[in-house]
Amino acid sequence: MDEKRYSKLQFVVESAWGIEIDTDFLSADYAQPKFIKNAETTKTGHLELCRIEPLRAGLPSFSARWDRDDDVIDVDLEGNSSDRRSFAKRSPGFEGHKTKKISDDPRTHRVAIKLPTGDVFRGTITLRGLGLGLRLQGQITLTGECRCELIRANDQTTD
Repeated sequence: MDEKRYSKLQFVVESAWGIEIDTDFLSADYAQPKFIKNAETTKTGHLELCRIEPLRAGLPSFSARWDRDDDVIDVDLEGNSSDRRSFAKRSPGFEGHKTKKISDDPRTHRVAIKLPTGDVFRGTITLRGLGLGLRLQGQITLTGECRCELIRANDQTTD
């Protein structure tokens, strides 16, 4: 998302917390995933949750971020432009740009990153919460946490 488009949105995701990463497989060429403490949304609307960095030069890095439009976690390859496009389009041998949601509460996504040279990472990323914002006017944004309780039609409420 670009900065101009993001600035026009009325409802925005401002932050994330309670980020947990459960690793099933990690290539020996990569360091353990590092989550971003107190992740905050950038001016372009990206909310980076964690990074997977190579241990040697010449390999791409990966950034897992919240995708507001699809309500999922996306993984971006950071490397040469040809590999970035191939990864995003899921060209043969490239996998992992889109994750699979396996739970809504808490938000848990299955991540499987693969390059033509082999698997990079398999595991899950869980978000315990998202900080939502409402733009009232220009640059003013209200943010906070909302906890809701579902009441069925036949239930009696108590005051």
